[in-house]
Amino acid sequence: MQPSLEAVARRLRALVRRTRSTFQDRQASWELPQDPASIPAGRHLISNKLTEWGIHRRSDIMDVMQLLASELLTNAVEHAQGDPVLTLSARGGTLRCEVWDEDPRLPCTRQSGPSDEGGRGLFMVHLLSRRWGVDLTHAGKAVWFEAG
Repeated sequence: MQPSLEAVARRLRALVRRTRSTFQDRQASWELPQDPASIPAGRHLISNKLTEWGIHRRSDIMDVMQLLASELLTNAVEHAQGDPVLTLSARGGTLRCEVWDEDPRLPCTRQSGPSDEGGRGLFMVHLLSRRWGVDLTHAGKAVWFEAG
């Protein structure tokens, strides 16, 4: 039996609390092409960087960070303009991931039916992150989420 999204979110928050003292202030950023191949590449970059920062490759936090980053990258590649910029940071015990793109339009959540193939990404971000949001910039927007 698969755990519910809420159970996974609780486990993620507990794991982050336990590892909070090991986080140092760190940041990594990558510009990716506006191409569907950027989505698995982004997951790979996050996996490598979190491993470098001491987050075990098989941990729940790694899985959730990769999943939610994939959702943000997918939105940027499919619906925005310009090459997305993926940024991962660890500050004060909080992991943050953001995806910047050149499109100033805000992302919107939508109701998805059981047979719909898309439309659940931001809902998953909402459920599995501690918090999330959108920052408008002078040249687009950054959609972000935090765990911790």
